[in-house]
Amino acid sequence: MNLSVGITTSASLKKVDWLTSLAEETKLYRIWIGEDIDSLHDIFTLTSIFLLRTSLTKVGIGITSPLIRNITTIGRATAGLMELDSEERFTLGLGIGGLQDLAKKGLVAEKPLQILRDANYLLRKIWLGEKVTYSGRFTLDGYSTRYKFKIPIYFGARGPKLLELAGMIADGVIISGPRSYIEKATGLVKKGLERSNDPRRSFNIVVWLPTVLIEDSRGMAMAREVVSVIVSDTPKKVLEISGIDEQRTQKVRDAVSRFGVKKASELVTGDLIKDFSIFGNAQEIYEDFHSLEKFGVDEVVFGPPYGLDWKSSILNVSKAWG
Repeated sequence: MNLSVGITTSASLKKVDWLTSLAEETKLYRIWIGEDIDSLHDIFTLTSIFLLRTSLTKVGIGITSPLIRNITTIGRATAGLMELDSEERFTLGLGIGGLQDLAKKGLVAEKPLQILRDANYLLRKIWLGEKVTYSGRFTLDGYSTRYKFKIPIYFGARGPKLLELAGMIADGVIISGPRSYIEKATGLVKKGLERSNDPRRSFNIVVWLPTVLIEDSRGMAMAREVVSVIVSDTPKKVLEISGIDEQRTQKVRDAVSRFGVKKASELVTGDLIKDFSIFGNAQEIYEDFHSLEKFGVDEVVFGPPYGLDWKSSILNVSKAWG
């Protein structure tokens, strides 16, 4: 199992600069850059910085959504990233996007299965320089480029049908959700792998859960706030798959909506923190991560928010990993 570190487009450039140095020194497997829609930095610009400032560590976008960008824009931007990357370290993560972020932009994710299936198909055609004509959610009329790239596509998926689709047509999957959901989610991915045309192909299962290194009560308060945000954005279908009683989460959801995250965090119980995050000291986080290996997980992602002192939290978990 490999250890990677996650960061989002809301991170400061100071944090980005420090993490690029750490990645090379500690031989982290990968840096994943998550997109906080309409946040501080552009996802493709930030990814290019990581590719230019590292030479050994893999770099992945995890994820961007074809609902907020034209499909040809994604195709051209990612092809540009590949041109920066002679070692072929880059991976593109595609997903629908956070429900609350999409709602703020007035977007509704209708037919998410078709969206990702079409995006996967069209991007692979674009990267091969083929002439593409297509109508549907995405419309192209004789679009062509001069590219000759093969870029791995991972799906950020949570619903059962999307998880199975990832196993069928993607190169990997990024899973997030309650711990009890991970085993069932990986099982759905494997079902898709069995149904694919090439079950022997390389495939990577990534788990990215909110992680908090806790040293005192302030760290636990941070974990409660993080979990209140995660609970409020977790689809009901994921809760059903997890076997989590919706009544346990509904009060937190309502409080986030009415009073904000800080007040809602007072309702987050210890069992909810355990369900929705990885937390504890460095050794406990290490053991929790490794417990996922039995489900076929190949790669785990640490952070954010990491801990109250994000630098020492990343260093300590990296050291525990060995």
